[in-house]
Amino acid sequence: MDRRTFLTAAPLASVPALAAGAAPADPLVGLLEEWRRARKAIHAAEDARLEHEFEAAEAKEDHFRTRIMAARPVSMAGAAAQLDFAIEDELVGGEYFGADRVMFRNLRDFMASAAA
Repeated sequence: MDRRTFLTAAPLASVPALAAGAAPADPLVGLLEEWRRARKAIHAAEDARLEHEFEAAEAKEDHFRTRIMAARPVSMAGAAAQLDFAIEDELVGGEYFGADRVMFRNLRDFMASAAA
C-alpha cells in the first residue's frame, strides 16, 4: 500500500470503532423495564383485589407509558425498546391477520441484531 492510500484510509478505519464505542446509554431501555414492573404490579394487585395498590400501580404504569411514548431513542437499543413496548402494550392497529404486529416484531429483531 502506498503512502497516499494509507493516509487516505487511516481516518476512515477508526470511524466504526468510534461509532460503536460512542453509543450513549439510552434511557428507553430502563423505562421499558420500569413499565414492565408496574404492569406486573397492576396484575398482582388486581388478582389480590387490592384497590389502593392497583390504583398506585396503574398511575405508575401510565407515567412510564407516557415517558416511553414521548422519548426519542438515542440508540438502536432504545428504538428496539420502544418497539418492544408497542408490541407488549398491543399498540397495533389490528391490521389484517396481525400484519402490523409482525412488522413491529421484524423491525425490532433487525434493530436488536444491528445493535449487537
